[in-house]
Amino acid sequence: MSGLADLRKGTVGHWVQGGTQTAPTVPEASPIQTTLPTSAYGQTIPVVWGKCRLPASYIWVPPIVTVTSTHTEWWDTITTTTSLMSCRLRFARPLVPNSTWTVRKLYSNGALIYGASQGYRAKGLKFRTYDGRSTQGRDPTMVSEEGESNVSAHRGYLDIVLTDFDIQGFGAPPVFEAEWIQDAASTHDYDTFQTYSGEIAFGQMIPVWDQGKLYGFDNADVYLYSIYATKQYFSFDLPGDAFTTYSCFRYSRVLDRLVYLASFGGVNNWKPVLIDGSTGTVIETSSASAIASGVIPEQGGCLVDFNTSALVVGFTTSSDQIFLGHAHG
Repeated sequence: MSGLADLRKGTVGHWVQGGTQTAPTVPEASPIQTTLPTSAYGQTIPVVWGKCRLPASYIWVPPIVTVTSTHTEWWDTITTTTSLMSCRLRFARPLVPNSTWTVRKLYSNGALIYGASQGYRAKGLKFRTYDGRSTQGRDPTMVSEEGESNVSAHRGYLDIVLTDFDIQGFGAPPVFEAEWIQDAASTHDYDTFQTYSGEIAFGQMIPVWDQGKLYGFDNADVYLYSIYATKQYFSFDLPGDAFTTYSCFRYSRVLDRLVYLASFGGVNNWKPVLIDGSTGTVIETSSASAIASGVIPEQGGCLVDFNTSALVVGFTTSSDQIFLGHAHG
């Protein structure tokens, strides 16, 4: 760089006389292996009854579409690559014709991507299930790709059709497994957690599905539970402070921290507090009141994660005001 000489020539950046910005170089997408697992001519399709967990066989896969896109956020160039795959998966044949089956869980390479009991669905997951009854027709995704006359109805087999499932992170079509249950009730399955202290309300629960943990809060203590083990791991008291009222209990994935608002009396002077969810250690407390008026817990407190920080925004008791809090690691 030659300083002012470059500025006079208009060659430093693009500030002088509207120079044309050079398009960013987009790296090539990682190659996707297209060999399908658990799929072979003559493979046995099991006949099932009751409840089962089975691997899937790939019955149909159209061409996998890989797309790389680039955009600019502030001064950073962000490149995103997706490899979208649609597929028809076959799991089994019901022993009892025209029986009713329901998918309770769906796994991709061993990782849970759908859980009916927990209400969990991985981001972007789209699929339809077919339990083989004679009243079922053709799948819309397959019809759109192949044409109606070239698609068979889903009758006699337990099938799942996924639409635009991103396999870029896997590097190849993954192995799918599913838990099926026959004549399932329309209600949820309930598991009783093993606990040793504390009572929490539904409004103060934060599930972190992909990590299998659940935080609870009762305005005095914080509790950590294991979703997978269905038991309480530990609890810790909130640190001694001058606060008497707490609100807006939230969790930041980016920071791996718990966030809440605290006030003395609950009328005004609310301060955000950042704590370590594993130890209960206070990481930071705002030195100044962030919110002059009261907050509305039922309508406020949406936490949004960014690259290295998080924002908490919500409504105050003043009808013309919202509050905004910023936390960073």
